Amino acid sequence: MAGAQRFRFREEPGPGTAGAVLEVRVPQVLHAEYGMYVWPCAVVLAQYLWFHRRSLPGKAVLEIGAGVSLPGILAAKCGAEVILSDSSELPHCLDICWQSCQLNDLSQVQVVGLTWGHITKDLLSLPPQDIILASDVFFEPEDFESILATVYFLMQRNPKVQFWSTYQVRSADWSLEGLLFKWDMKCVHVPLESFDADKEDIAESTLPGRHTVEMLVVSAKNSLFEKRKVQLTFYHYKDLGGLLERDLDLDSLLDTGGGLLDLDRDRDRERDLETDDDLDLDLRADLDLEVERERDRVRERDLERLYREPVSYTHLDVYKRRLAALGVTPPPPPRDKY
Repeated sequence: MAGAQRFRFREEPGPGTAGAVLEVRVPQVLHAEYGMYVWPCAVVLAQYLWFHRRSLPGKAVLEIGAGVSLPGILAAKCGAEVILSDSSELPHCLDICWQSCQLNDLSQVQVVGLTWGHITKDLLSLPPQDIILASDVFFEPEDFESILATVYFLMQRNPKVQFWSTYQVRSADWSLEGLLFKWDMKCVHVPLESFDADKEDIAESTLPGRHTVEMLVVSAKNSLFEKRKVQLTFYHYKDLGGLLERDLDLDSLLDTGGGLLDLDRDRDRERDLETDDDLDLDLRADLDLEVERERDRVRERDLERLYREPVSYTHLDVYKRRLAALGVTPPPPPRDKY
């Protein structure tokens, strides 16, 4: 087993009390995979959990993209029922999750392989969650929608689930705003000072340093679950004593390698009306039209930003990928930029 890195979270002492202390140890791994390190976002998210530790006992908590799993391990030591997950395509990441459990004597914590944006048996077998954790998973822009699609899928099991995520600001042009709107989610930015994370050293470590980290609490828009019965067009289920009845054959779906985003992008926003009285067809049509208009506005805004920014040789591939994601053939960059 690799060496261990220690984080010690403390409660401010009060009158006549010394203040609680909780120590978490995670593997210290030398690996080319960047998910194998403790990044600034993980310490900030762990601090948020520590600040709200009294609300964690008995809560069902899933950490996605866990890696060394600092937030998930802290939640488990505070009494939450935790499941750690990382990519099913990276078995060494799952092994690191297991090592973190062993270092902290948490044999009850489960570790599962979940690949963002893909339907798997492990994903389907997850129980409803109260909290989904993710630290610095919004690293590669091409993964953003796959992550939110997976979170959206989990929201069908419990519409009240909250997605707690920390995000390191690396580019002013990378925004989740449009995707959150598309996937019917709302987001609250939590000030770091509100949970004692506005400092360069947390839990007796050198992290987060001077990095700009944002704390996000994402949840489903209430109106969708109050007025309409939200169902995924490619998957309908109901829970019957833990057994899942499916309209689609699971084995054939898995054999095709189909993901949450690959099955039918153009129909992913279809909804079933809960009752005839809740939402008439005219209002539904108006809502769908407004969604399309908002998509167009976000797309035009992103295009304007991309066309305004200078293109350097080192960033040309990123520039092309971002334009391609918007369905636009990128123009050739100015010659003097090479």
